Amino acid sequence: MTFSVAGLGAANVTTITIPDTNSADVWTITATQQEFDAVTGAPFGTQFPVSKNEFTSPLTFNSAHTAFVATADIENLSGLTTEVSYTATSGALTCTNHGFWTDPSAGPGPAPQNPTAAPGISG
Repeated sequence: MTFSVAGLGAANVTTITIPDTNSADVWTITATQQEFDAVTGAPFGTQFPVSKNEFTSPLTFNSAHTAFVATADIENLSGLTTEVSYTATSGALTCTNHGFWTDPSAGPGPAPQNPTAAPGISG
């Protein structure tokens, strides 16, 4: 999963890539989002589903990358760490992952200190 922001006030463009050489496979995706205080790590609000309009499901096959790809614009909130989690399935196969994004200044990012986990939370 990759995150990028084009500039000030721009959305966090989140891309999920599922490697798969069989373009006939059908991958469906469900995703959730959770915000955390960027300093304390305390949850901010509750976890909520990322809209199907944001991540197209089923995923689209990208022959140049030999993978299924989904992209969504997630709101870029200053001073918060955003976690996006997903589960993608195709038949008996399941792929899960999560990523964190911190933008303390609402500027272009990710910030150099982009965490591997929610701040203040171990494990």
